[in-house]
Amino acid sequence: MILYGSYTSPFVRCIATTLKLYDLEFTNIELKTSNAAQLSELRSKNPLGRVPAFETDAGALLIDSIAILDYLDRLVGKEKSLIPSDFEQRTTVMTQIGILNGAMEKAVAAVYEVEKRPTEKIHRPWLEQLHQQTKDGMEAVDKLAVTPWINGEKITQADVSAVVFWDSIKKVRPNNVPTLECPKLVALSEKANSLSAFSDTYKVRGH
Repeated sequence: MILYGSYTSPFVRCIATTLKLYDLEFTNIELKTSNAAQLSELRSKNPLGRVPAFETDAGALLIDSIAILDYLDRLVGKEKSLIPSDFEQRTTVMTQIGILNGAMEKAVAAVYEVEKRPTEKIHRPWLEQLHQQTKDGMEAVDKLAVTPWINGEKITQADVSAVVFWDSIKKVRPNNVPTLECPKLVALSEKANSLSAFSDTYKVRGH
């Protein structure tokens, strides 16, 4: 299996961390959308030119994070899956993942607004809205979280998303995010990153 994309992307890191938690062997080919030559190669795997892109052992290509995670869950089976098979529990985890994905997408959009536009052309009301959506999403999941993991005794895909996205928002790009009050996610990040599946995939931009 091949995972295309850099671990500096939180969405790529989510997939890589999940693969490691599942003890699945894979190769990571680091392609960055900011590199013209690498972007051309990436488009041969994903016509949208986005990461992550994922190639199965059978040669099938998956180009969306949720689709990749669904494939991996089915591959390892329901006993090991990070998304519960129980209908209500699965709905809860998928709802949490949806909120977290949305918050991360808004955080990324805010970074692009600041880093890609000349300062005088930054649309401040839009930036403030993106920051608010990021804040609301992350804090909503923080309020729902219990211990030791978000949904109790067993780690789920919601934990992977929460930790990876928190790390990206607060550690990788600390200057481009709103003030967040998420004490449970702080503790969750510290605990999860003591595990090799998380620490091995942690990468700050430029390193």
